[in-house]
Amino acid sequence: MLRYNRQEPLRYTFAKPIEGDFTIIINDHNDPEDQTQHKTGSGRLEVIDLSPGGMRFATELDLPLNEKDFLIEVSFRFVEEDVKMVGNLVWKKEKVKRFEYGLDALEDDNKDNQIMSFLKKIHGG
Repeated sequence: MLRYNRQEPLRYTFAKPIEGDFTIIINDHNDPEDQTQHKTGSGRLEVIDLSPGGMRFATELDLPLNEKDFLIEVSFRFVEEDVKMVGNLVWKKEKVKRFEYGLDALEDDNKDNQIMSFLKKIHGG
């Protein structure tokens, strides 16, 4: 189920994108019993917009889409707190010297509540 939705009521587009980092998480399990995960080194990104269900970000790196054993972990600082969001890439747009991506966040009630709280503060709620 894709939760990335540009029309979410609490999607916030930043006037100036927030800088952060990402790591690729790869599930190395040719054997279904093996749930080993490996993380790559980190890359830089800019968070363009954010909601509890996902985000849009930009990076200079051309990342693969629709990889079933491939997740992105994004880390950034927002409203004076560290935020981590893990999810799947659901779309990609090539721009001049960079790529923009839509990240569909994995279900995480704690993260959802944290993002909702931040966005309500920004929206004055």
